[in-house]
Amino acid sequence: MYASAEALARFFSHCPEMMPVYRMLEDRVNERCGNVDVRVQKTQITFTDRFGFA
Repeated sequence: MYASAEALARFFSHCPEMMPVYRMLEDRVNERCGNVDVRVQKTQITFTDRFGFA
């Protein structure tokens, strides 16, 4: 399950220039780990498989 575009937009609203950096990280995590769940929280974005790892 991926984070919604709206949730990501809210998370990066204070610093939108970091969105491309996040997208590169997300692509790299998916290349290395397969499809993982992405959860947007108030202060962080969490990548999880069985456990949170990034």
